Amino acid sequence: MVTGGEPSIHDDLPDFLSRIKALGYCVKLDTNGSLPDVLGAVIRRKLVDFIAMDIKSSPASYCKATGVSADISLLKESINLIRESGCEYQFRTTLLKKVVSEGDILDILALIGDVKEYRLQKGNLKEKVLDYKYFADDGDYSQEEFDRMRKIYSRSSQVIE
Repeated sequence: MVTGGEPSIHDDLPDFLSRIKALGYCVKLDTNGSLPDVLGAVIRRKLVDFIAMDIKSSPASYCKATGVSADISLLKESINLIRESGCEYQFRTTLLKKVVSEGDILDILALIGDVKEYRLQKGNLKEKVLDYKYFADDGDYSQEEFDRMRKIYSRSSQVIE
């Protein structure tokens, strides 16, 4: 598994993946989709077997979710590359109250379109977030709230907690 931060920011990613493949290993790449040119290059060279892309929030809330400006057209390009890659893939969103609302789920579904797999993950702020203070006022979704959001997203093939 090659994960980050964001692995595609490294210029030597294709060479690194090539060395892993040469050893006979399968490669799973986790990405945020911000660099579709790099993603496209590793797909064309058949350097990945599985791609997982985090969808942080809806297009309208993406900047709030990431803390930086996001070019949604680049995310859409990455989504299309992944969908058409021939690789196994997964799109996923971690549900954090501060960055993903119930309304965001429908907008995320519109952003990714018809995909093989999209997963919702229940956030676990107290154990998994580096800067808990940023999220502290909002806290985690309760199990009941999480279940309600899963229902909003009933066309999913899989949802995990």
